[in-house]
Amino acid sequence: MVALGLEDGSRVAITLQASDIDSSISAFVLQGLPAQASVYTSPTGTDLAGSLISASALGNGSYAATLYVDADQDFNGALSFSYRAIDSDQSSEAIAAGSASSAPATVAIAIAPVADAPSASFVSASGDEDTTLLVTLSASDVDGELRGFVITEMPTLGGLRIAGQPVGANE
Repeated sequence: MVALGLEDGSRVAITLQASDIDSSISAFVLQGLPAQASVYTSPTGTDLAGSLISASALGNGSYAATLYVDADQDFNGALSFSYRAIDSDQSSEAIAAGSASSAPATVAIAIAPVADAPSASFVSASGDEDTTLLVTLSASDVDGELRGFVITEMPTLGGLRIAGQPVGANE
């Protein structure tokens, strides 16, 4: 199974599926959950998924369970985990030994990057009147793509210059 999502808060719904022609499936066992994400059993992201997920009958020997995956903040790239379907008529010892389960199926999730807004830093300067103050603007961008600054509000007294040239608001 392959699923797509977006970085920064895009919850990805994953439906685990299996079928069993001679029995029923009671649950799915999750294996190798990704370290860069949280997996939930509820769409609201309130119930963390454990390793054993109850299966729901769909009819005709098919069973499913839906999970919701939230990638960590600012994570983008590939996530994956696997799962197995568990027969309902097997003992807990057989389940623990893996003999009552299907072959593993893999879930692959591609989390696409999104552009994050940069964060401007607070700057303060003071000095004597009738002198020029050097002010260094500072900001950060988790995407590493900071391209410049826009002056949104001019000082109430005085003016701004960049390389000796006057600067106005929104420049």
